[in-house]
Amino acid sequence: MSEVKKLRRLNNEIGKKLTKENGIIMTDMVCYIRGSGLSEKNQELIRQDLLEMALSAQERKEPFSAVVGEDYKGFCNEIISSMPQMTTKEKIVEYVDTFLLCGSIVVAISTLLSSDAIRIFRNMVKGGTADFTVSYSLGTIILDLIIIAFSVGIVHYICKSSFELTQKSEEHKAMSKKKLIPRRFFIGAAWGLLVAVGLILLVKLASFTVITANLFIVLIVAGGMYALHKVINFQQ
Repeated sequence: MSEVKKLRRLNNEIGKKLTKENGIIMTDMVCYIRGSGLSEKNQELIRQDLLEMALSAQERKEPFSAVVGEDYKGFCNEIISSMPQMTTKEKIVEYVDTFLLCGSIVVAISTLLSSDAIRIFRNMVKGGTADFTVSYSLGTIILDLIIIAFSVGIVHYICKSSFELTQKSEEHKAMSKKKLIPRRFFIGAAWGLLVAVGLILLVKLASFTVITANLFIVLIVAGGMYALHKVINFQQ
């Protein structure tokens, strides 16, 4: 087990000792630090220090704010600015690792749920002709890239906006349902319209075949990408 994983496991155990209130604060702080550009090791070292500070405050029957102040985001920024940022090499490794993980999952799921894969499995069950060719249209490739970009983007947004999202959540709890329903309706309608337009465009692009390959070769490639991701994580 890598040093980072050992430290993360230790921090997870320590985190279970926090009160509910301190746990929420710690989640926001750690989530914000995750998107700071620090290495995973430095993230976990900071997390360990924060956990020790929170537990010490709990033992003294003091709120966490008595130790770090009311401005949790500002406190995190001070810590982040005092730590060394990732080198160019470390950033490249992180980008490659993220691409390998997301790419392997998206490619595997997209392939296994494709009409070609379903046809292949159906023929295998019925003992039909062994044709393991799967095709990828321009629409499929674009959709896979959008899914990867959206997944990475939403994680980055949540990390950078952790404190604001928690505050909005508390504000929503205080708002009446009459005020929330119209807002949620318009947000849902906007997303629905965006998805519908996207699907129409992707359907039109589905007739343009870009790549054809053997099903099992594609799955081996996806498995290889995931294995490389695990190797990179093990070495950290």
